[in-house]
Amino acid sequence: MRRYQQKRLKYALFSGVIAFAAGWAISIILIPETPFAGEPRWKSTLWIYLGAHGIPLSDVHLGGTGFRSEQPVKLVESPSIFRYIPLAVVACAGAYTTAQISTRSIKNTTTNALAAGSAYFLTALVAVVVTNMQPSISLLLIIGGGIAGAVWLGSSFLRAFTHGIPFFGVTSLGTLLGLGFLLIVGGVALLTLLWKLLAISYGGAAIAGILIGTERSLRSDGKRRNSDWPRLSSVKHHLRENWVEIVVTAGVVGMLYLGLTNAV
Repeated sequence: MRRYQQKRLKYALFSGVIAFAAGWAISIILIPETPFAGEPRWKSTLWIYLGAHGIPLSDVHLGGTGFRSEQPVKLVESPSIFRYIPLAVVACAGAYTTAQISTRSIKNTTTNALAAGSAYFLTALVAVVVTNMQPSISLLLIIGGGIAGAVWLGSSFLRAFTHGIPFFGVTSLGTLLGLGFLLIVGGVALLTLLWKLLAISYGGAAIAGILIGTERSLRSDGKRRNSDWPRLSSVKHHLRENWVEIVVTAGVVGMLYLGLTNAV
């Protein structure tokens, strides 16, 4: 199991980082000119690519006071396909990670793909901090990273020092309440600004994992039936077994769509 996790981590980190870099490179090609004349090109193009994930740019970089934000993608002329680049590269990262690990379980393929989504998400967070796109986000991420690092180092030290003996630390109620309040407020602020990045990173990876897992499951099921067309045979079997549920679900989804879009 440990070897399996190490293999997943290896491919997920590689694919997540490469996918982010590939998306950035594609955005540079599609948008050769940026409106940020006083900024280095690597930083301004990263702002635009991160903006495609719904992350706003603090107006402190635009001569403002830092209390407002602008969407960098709206400041440039970008093709309509630009907004789909992040989702596409994340899906590719998830598909690559899943393809490198042999498993027929949809749950496992989705988990493997989500690991690549996590690597992509963390890479984007590093880019946000490095470019200082949103000073408030950068500060919260640095504080959160510092707390997480301190907890990890402290727990590692205590585990090594006590040789696994249970240890109970004591701290003041004020410290606990202060840290809890900071984490709650910071978490809400981060979620408000980064929810689209979360949706793209994990949504795109999950789609790839589910599709690959479904394909492998159908192929394996069809092969057990000794069919020359295993996937098609498996699909036909599931349609015959579950046609009532499929028809009812399609009807409900259709009615919801018509009602929400006022098409009737």
